[in-house]
Amino acid sequence: MIIKLNQNKNGFSILESLIVLIIFCFFSGLFFIGLNLLRMNQKYDYFWNNFHSVWQYEIMISKKHKCETNVYFFTDEKIIFKNFYNKKMHTKTIKLSSDLVPTKYDTVRISENGFVSPKTIMWSSKNKKKNIRQTFQLGWGVYKIYE
Repeated sequence: MIIKLNQNKNGFSILESLIVLIIFCFFSGLFFIGLNLLRMNQKYDYFWNNFHSVWQYEIMISKKHKCETNVYFFTDEKIIFKNFYNKKMHTKTIKLSSDLVPTKYDTVRISENGFVSPKTIMWSSKNKKKNIRQTFQLGWGVYKIYE
């Protein structure tokens, strides 16, 4: 006597479902890693663009109001621009990205005519795993970044 098994299969087996779930998790992980790297690069670019804007603004203010601006590079994730004009202290703060910090506390001085003495600030980038050198060149507030 031959017993015929039911050949009507209405769904997936547990093994098939598990394989699909593993493949989905793998590709989801790759997607989120790529998304995180993209976000970190955007924060990095945003910081440098923001620094450049504030730097140019402070040079212009120093020239216009004939005042000195001091730029403080703190290792606790901020940069402070301070100057005194119109009988008032003016301060601008830039928050650093969590990835990028100066290796030591330092100060750069912008004189009343926008002149900046040569100076080098070293930065440490955790995600890019390298040091970045920012050099302020002798003269009118020009700086370069070397990665």
